Amino acid sequence: MSYDVIIWPGANPAGEDEADALYEEYAERHEELEENEVAPTPEVLAFLDDLVRLWPDDDWNAPEFPWSLAPVSPGAAAGDIAYLTLTVHSRLEEMVGDIGRIAREHGMVAYDPQLGEVVS
Repeated sequence: MSYDVIIWPGANPAGEDEADALYEEYAERHEELEENEVAPTPEVLAFLDDLVRLWPDDDWNAPEFPWSLAPVSPGAAAGDIAYLTLTVHSRLEEMVGDIGRIAREHGMVAYDPQLGEVVS
C-alpha cells in the first residue's frame, strides 16, 4: 500500500476548493512533464536533497523503508513538481509532517491527495 504527496511551487491555497483545483492542475501537469522528460528545476532538486537527507532513499535494509519508489531524486520530479510515493509505515505521519515543513522552507506547497488537504 502506498501514500502519495505532491509538491508544487507557490503559497498555500486559500481554501479546500482552491487546493483541490490546484492539485488536479499540478497532477495533470506533472504527468505531461514526465512524458516529455522535463528535468526537475534546481528548486525541486534542492527540496528533494533536503528530504532524502532526513529520510534516506538508499537504505533498502532499513526496518521500515519509507519509499515506494526510490531513488527519490530526481525520479519523483519533473519541472517544478515532485510527486512522492511513500510506503505506509509506523512513522508515516511524522514523515508527511517533515515533507510539509521542508516544502514550506523551499517556498512550496505539499498536498495530500488521499485526505484532500495541504500538509504544508
